[in-house]
Order: sequence, then C-alpha cells, then structure tokens
Amino acid sequence: MRSDQILEDILAIEAGAARIEGALLADPDLGRVWRVQAALTEVCRSVGMEDIAVREGDLATRPLRVSIDDGETARGVWLAGEMLRVMLSPGNLFDDPERVLSRCLRNGVRPEGSEYPIPNADPELAAKVLAAVRNAPGPLIGALRGALTMRTLTFSASPSAERLLFICADHAIRGGRTGRDLTDPLPEGLGLSAGPGEPRWVLLPSTGLSTNGFRAWSPGSVTGLPSLLEGLRQEVGRGLGAMPTLRRWRDQAVAACAGRHGKSRLRDLVRLLMSRPIVTGQIVADDLGVTPRAALNLINEAVGTGLLEELTRRRSYRAWVVAPMAARALSRSAGTRGRLSTRGMEGVSEGQGATQSPDMGKLDETEEGARSPKLERDLSGEAAALEQLDAAMATADRILERYRTR
Repeated sequence: MRSDQILEDILAIEAGAARIEGALLADPDLGRVWRVQAALTEVCRSVGMEDIAVREGDLATRPLRVSIDDGETARGVWLAGEMLRVMLSPGNLFDDPERVLSRCLRNGVRPEGSEYPIPNADPELAAKVLAAVRNAPGPLIGALRGALTMRTLTFSASPSAERLLFICADHAIRGGRTGRDLTDPLPEGLGLSAGPGEPRWVLLPSTGLSTNGFRAWSPGSVTGLPSLLEGLRQEVGRGLGAMPTLRRWRDQAVAACAGRHGKSRLRDLVRLLMSRPIVTGQIVADDLGVTPRAALNLINEAVGTGLLEELTRRRSYRAWVVAPMAARALSRSAGTRGRLSTRGMEGVSEGQGATQSPDMGKLDETEEGARSPKLERDLSGEAAALEQLDAAMATADRILERYRTR
C-alpha cells in the first residue's frame, strides 16, 4: 500500500473521529448512549474474532435470562462481560500505565490452544508502551503504537488485550481520565458514570474489522495495517451516521415530556435513560424514588411513545432498552454454533490465522539470544508497517510546511 494512501486513510479517520468526538462532547447525554451501544458491539465482535460466537443480545440480557445458555454462548458472554468493564471504564494510561495494561491483559481472551499464559504488566512493559503512546501526533497513531508495542513485547499472547489497549490509548489521548472500577456493569443496566471518568474513546478496531466481512487483526503486517485502516474508516462513517438517529430519539423524548403535567416523572425517566440505556422496573423505582407500580407505569408510558422497547418479552423479571439500541440488544445467538468460518478473510498471509499464536515470538532455546524465523518475520512486518506510517506522516509534514504562514 502506498504511503499517500495510508496518509489519506489516517487523515480521513482522524477527521471523522474528531467530528464524532466533538458531537459527543457537545451533547454528553447522547454520548453516553452512543458509547454504550458501541461498547456492547465492540466487545462481542472482539470475542467473536477469537472464534467464540456471542451476540449483543446474549450479553445485554445475561442477568435476566431464566434458561441456561449452551456452553459456547455462556463462555462468550462471560468473556465479553469482562472486556466490557475495561471499555466502560478505561482508566488513564498516562497516570497509571501498569494498572491499565494489567486490566487489558487480565480481561483479554487467551487464544484457544495457547501453551503460554498471559504475561503480567511489568514496569518495563508499561514504560515502553507509555513511551510509544506519549506525544503521538493523534489518537489513531498513538493507539496503533501502543498496540504494536504490546504485541511485540508479549509475542501476541492476547490479540484481544491489544485491541483493548488500543481503545484505552484512544481514550487517554482524547483527554479521558480515570473512572470507577466496574465489578459487573450488566446488573446496573450498562450504566455509565456521570463524572470525568466517562469513556472518551471513538475508534472501534474489532467492529471495524468484522462489520463488512472478516479482516484479521494484524496491525504489524504489510497487509494487516491497510485492512485495519480501511475498516476503521468505514466504521467512523457508520458512527457519524448513527448521530441523526440518536438525535431524533432524543427530540422525540423531549416532545413526549413537553405535553405532560408538572407532576409527571417522565422527564426523570428520560434523564435516567441517558445514562442507563437498559433498565428494569427496580432500577427505575430505586433511581426515581417511586413505587414499583409507578415505575412500571412510567415504563409503559415510555414504551407507548416509542422511547423504549422490551428486551425480555415476558410477564416477570423484565427489562427494557432505548429504541435506538433495540435492534442490536435483541440480537441473540441461535443456540450452539459451529466455529466461525475464516474463508475469504482479507489481509491474512499464508499460514496466518485470525490470531497469532504466542509461540510466534518464542525465542529459539538452542541458541541464546537468537530469534526464531517466525519472530523475525513478525518483527520485520511490524517494522515495515511502522515505516509506512512514518513515511505518511513525513508527507503530511511536508504538506503543512508548504502552507505554513510565514
């Protein structure tokens, strides 16, 4: 891929992501709904890239289901829930890199068949990742540098942890701070904090790689980097396209409240939905300080105006979701599924699967200090990808220098 094409993709992604970031900062309420919806999809796609089938509806309704999931779905839901903790509260990579790295590695998925455990987030790893991310020219470049550094130093022990770090770096570079630790965000209705620790990330690597077909997560290869940039560029466009739908829903909520009498609590319910897009009757009753019967009446009123849709479709132990998220939240796995097909994967070189085995980076024990041929190929691919990024940024510097005000 030519350096000018890489530069074009990077600029397009950064420009689109900046537009999303600005829109979400200008309207924090919609920002919470947008990010909860995005986080729900991203963690399911990331687990899916590890060949474990799980859908958004499996995760969103986990605490409310009365029937037992099959083993594969239950495993995928648990893994996605662990990753969701990190996405909804990414932490601050600049202030406490060891803690952020530890959470990414601990909550990432260990590839099936791996002979090696997930490494610890030691001070040396944290220092090198922080050095790679700090002073990056933009969130995308910083996130790529951090993920590539972790990938190299951990021998790709957990690709999903690398994608989590990508998101945490994006959050930190955009000014995100340390938030609360979520023990389990699902019973809370996927609620977000209302303070400065709210997520600030915009870029979604797993969603971008898996929406239109399947692309492998291989940011250090000559083919993997263009695939990632193409997927991110498309996903940024989809993220911008979701804004009008969310605004229409918010305007509909405001209009529904306008015609109510002064004692109506529908306004309070709408305020709650902006931070908790998935609610139960108990959540509404506790937050608004009303009786369970009054909470159910309010929910039915919101359903009647098109603000909420029911998730559980039964008479007891029920939950509702805001209308813009309903299509994804109702999507469920159809029982036990086979392995995901890797036919037609883009950007995968011969002999390389959707994830790389940790032994790709195993040192040859027969010769002290020598690298195995697989590791040499992996490092050379990352070096080539970084060279392309550097060339693209150098082209941008030359363009800016030409038009600099003298």
